Amino acid sequence: MIFSADTRASEPMAQRPKRSREWLSRSLRVFLPEQQDPVRLTLEAERHGLRGLRGGHGPLILPWAVAGVLGVASHPSAKPRQRGGVISLRLDRLRSQVQLQVNVTYVLPTLQSQANLILAMLGLGYSADLNLQRKALRFFSKELLLRPYAPVRVVFNAADLSRLGDGLTTHPLQFVLQVFLEGISPLFRAAEKQPRGPAARAAPMYTSIRLLACLAHEVFSRNPGVFQRVQELAHRQYGVDAMSVTKAEGIYFLVAKAMKKTWGYDVEAVQPDNQDFVRTYLHPYRVQYRSLVARCLEVPGIWQRLLGL
Repeated sequence: MIFSADTRASEPMAQRPKRSREWLSRSLRVFLPEQQDPVRLTLEAERHGLRGLRGGHGPLILPWAVAGVLGVASHPSAKPRQRGGVISLRLDRLRSQVQLQVNVTYVLPTLQSQANLILAMLGLGYSADLNLQRKALRFFSKELLLRPYAPVRVVFNAADLSRLGDGLTTHPLQFVLQVFLEGISPLFRAAEKQPRGPAARAAPMYTSIRLLACLAHEVFSRNPGVFQRVQELAHRQYGVDAMSVTKAEGIYFLVAKAMKKTWGYDVEAVQPDNQDFVRTYLHPYRVQYRSLVARCLEVPGIWQRLLGL
């Protein structure tokens, strides 16, 4: 007989997928303008695909692409597929999933011209002008219908679609910054090769710690009242003289407090000295993070939530 009644010996053993092909997942709550209850989103992406996007402007483009997906799905003529009250859309398959036609209004003869246009739209999107932000949102919405983006999946409750559409229209950048900081950035960190040994606990959080340190420094510089508030918090928690708390100590205290509150990560256990902390996480990165910090400060409520204030 060609086929045996018992084929267990000849069946191939199940193999784990290659780690580089794993799909990573990140759930987040997005706060929308003039709405009290946040909306829950889940972002999923292939580890290998994220690694290919980590250079250049990939991490800044993806949040706008996620916003574009929701902008397309909330269009009156769109018919996004849903199952069990949940909508799941992929950046690389959006056109077939929403069944929406698009009129081409521009021609991009070369990849370089497309890249230049995307960078120009990023500049509009991260500006303080709401009308320019909305123009960038419309661009990325149409882009996703014209050509496939990275294999990233956006999952959300169908009942929240209209709220998401309204929130995006009201303040696109507020949505995008939250997706970048709480969704895309953690996915990129998770996609990196994970270290082993003593550095394993600290490495995944480096990006967040650097950003928060630069953000705290800028907030203290612009608003001395916030620094005084942190001095009082340090006094209540540690019993030190509030006026003796330096800016370096205030930055260290605030970032450690925020990391513990938001991510459950103990900065003080890894970096117990405040001077070493600012030399490691603040001074080398102030210029690198200047633009992103400025964007965070432009949007009401974003920096307060990031710093746990």
